[in-house]
Amino acid sequence: MSLLINFIPPEYRENRKLRTSILLILTVNIGTLIYALIIGSLFWKLEFDFGVRLAFATILASLAFFALTRFNKSTLQNSYYFTFCSLAFFTAICLGTGGIHSPYLPWFLTIPASIFFFIKKKYALPWIFLTIGCVILVAMSNILGIKIAEPLPDMVLIGLRIINFTIMTYLLVRIVQSFRHSYRYVNKKLSKTVDKLEETNEDLQNFAYIASHDLQTPLKSINSTIKALKIHHKHQDHQPDAIETQCLDFVENNTKRLANLVEEILNYSRAGQHEANLEKVDLNKIIEEVQQQVTATDQYPNFVIKSVALPTVVTDRTMIFQIFQNIIENGLKYNDSKHPAIFIEVAPDMQFDHLTFTDNGIGIKAEDQSKVFGMFKRVGETQKYKGTGIGLAICKRILDQNGGKIWLTSIIGEGTVFHVEIPKKSQLNALPKSKITQTGNEIKAEKVK
Repeated sequence: MSLLINFIPPEYRENRKLRTSILLILTVNIGTLIYALIIGSLFWKLEFDFGVRLAFATILASLAFFALTRFNKSTLQNSYYFTFCSLAFFTAICLGTGGIHSPYLPWFLTIPASIFFFIKKKYALPWIFLTIGCVILVAMSNILGIKIAEPLPDMVLIGLRIINFTIMTYLLVRIVQSFRHSYRYVNKKLSKTVDKLEETNEDLQNFAYIASHDLQTPLKSINSTIKALKIHHKHQDHQPDAIETQCLDFVENNTKRLANLVEEILNYSRAGQHEANLEKVDLNKIIEEVQQQVTATDQYPNFVIKSVALPTVVTDRTMIFQIFQNIIENGLKYNDSKHPAIFIEVAPDMQFDHLTFTDNGIGIKAEDQSKVFGMFKRVGETQKYKGTGIGLAICKRILDQNGGKIWLTSIIGEGTVFHVEIPKKSQLNALPKSKITQTGNEIKAEKVK
């Protein structure tokens, strides 16, 4: 085996998969060379001139393959050469030793196995057809009574059948073993990679959680200090100057922004990580809860949320609430309309509960639409609209990890449509059709005809 490695190009010796494949085909080539020497000597003794010439040609082809493997860096071309020579030898020896009754006919079975092992699948099909064509040619020689050599004695043919069957069985076993060995090696490597990725992912999540959690303590201290300074100034006899007040307000506002960012990072690190607590969730009630929460913030006094009757789905209530909340608040936040509105509808789909969230906001440029689901990705006038750029990333993370999908379509100045697909885990009947409308603090339910 160490001698055969010398025939492998140096650049391929470090690649385990290529090295194993080349070593296997070189081993088969050595076997072919030895077999040609032995069978050539037998044919010489039996004065079977056609067999002697064919054995000599096989020896030359085998020796040429060693040189080709060493100096030709194209493993695909080398595989073509080996397969072509094998087909040519099998076809010729079958034609010269009885056609369809030849003891060498079963050797054609080794061709498909070697093709799929050494040749890429997209190049393998023509060789399969060529192999079938060669077998048909051998069969036609019997039908048409074509003979290219005098037949060998029956006892010799029986002996060749036994020898060829034994060798062919050994080769097929070796090929199967190589397949199994490669399969086990790939599985083992894949398993180690998965374990390492899971460990790394867990470490990153723990790091994000610990880092974010530890950052909250100094932020709270800074915020408390600012408040204490402001209270101290109020109790002083003289008023603080404008620059001092502006600096305190600046530090306090940025501390709040950083605290919100830390909180969002914590939410992202936790998003979709706990095991889903599946239950029947009425999406209409989720919309109502989000509406109540938005109303409580008093940030969008004239907002409108309209929804058709939504289905009851089997999902995690906490996760779906977080998704709805982020999408709805995103549509209300990036909105210059006097009456920011969200319209929620159900799109027909057999595999998913497909919901659409349409807003009348500022819209998103086509080149930015793929960016908004990334961490800290904010597009457009980022200074004008407050935010951390994590809300939509949380939505995508949750849905990706639970088999769902989220994407958007948007036109600048007209608004954005968010598409959310929730996997159907059970076929459930939707609640009676109704339309839920909220304007400011008022919630209305109307029947939809």
